[in-house]
Amino acid sequence: MKIGREPAVLGLILGWVLMVVPAQAHHGFTGEYDANQPIYLAGRVIEARLAQPHALITVEVAEGLEVPSNSAVLARYDRSHGPALLENLTPWTTPGKVEILLEPVMTREVITRQKPAAGDVVEVIAFSRLGADGNRGELRVILLAIALPDGVTVLTAPRRSYHRGGR
Repeated sequence: MKIGREPAVLGLILGWVLMVVPAQAHHGFTGEYDANQPIYLAGRVIEARLAQPHALITVEVAEGLEVPSNSAVLARYDRSHGPALLENLTPWTTPGKVEILLEPVMTREVITRQKPAAGDVVEVIAFSRLGADGNRGELRVILLAIALPDGVTVLTAPRRSYHRGGR
């Protein structure tokens, strides 16, 4: 009995589908982030799960958070993204635990250069993901600063195109 090429081709197609569908579900290829409204948040690290492809850092944000007038992370943001966006920077308004998911590039930087630990103070600038209904969701971190006893380590994500539309 001779077996044709069809089973092999069908196997390859099935394998490709099984790999692509989870990737699409994980990454959500349709995400848009509002670059007109950058968000500032700061707080103490509660937990840092450092694993590829995305590190997850849980931060406790205090009530009444304000954007500081003098900050190393803000100075770095000003140089990398321009003062026009800095003028629109608004503080995170919900106190409590916030989960920050880092992009793979930032995850590598955090794992290899400076691992945040519980109790460390961090400052973050991020863009908020816009949902189909205009609601805000997941944060895309563009700058992360970890305060260390001997100074501040600033880790950045590469610049990319973000949604610049209205809210």
